[in-house]
Amino acid sequence: MSTHLARRKADATGRSTGKFADPRFKKLNAVPQGQAFLWLTRDMVESPAWRAMSQNARLVIDRVCVEHMGHGGGQNGFLPVTYDDFENAGIRRGSIRRAIAEALALGFVQMTQKGTRG
Repeated sequence: MSTHLARRKADATGRSTGKFADPRFKKLNAVPQGQAFLWLTRDMVESPAWRAMSQNARLVIDRVCVEHMGHGGGQNGFLPVTYDDFENAGIRRGSIRRAIAEALALGFVQMTQKGTRG
């Protein structure tokens, strides 16, 4: 993206008006129509916890995000993600428990209900 799209309009005193100088910026950066999406904040992805996270913990978070988007973002706290789901996401079955524990410890996910065998 060229930087001139992100510039803001200035008033007579040179202060930002809060509006973008190029009307295309808003359209190019709009929420995708008909697509599920989620926000990742800059503070989140630049945090020491995010950088220290293992690949498997990242895959846990990615799979929970996929489930969240699959429910239209409206079922947060009630997202059923199974060991099979995590395994299909690329985590070895023997590593899933440890990866979930890491994602929980780092504070990126919360477990609202522990699953059962069977």
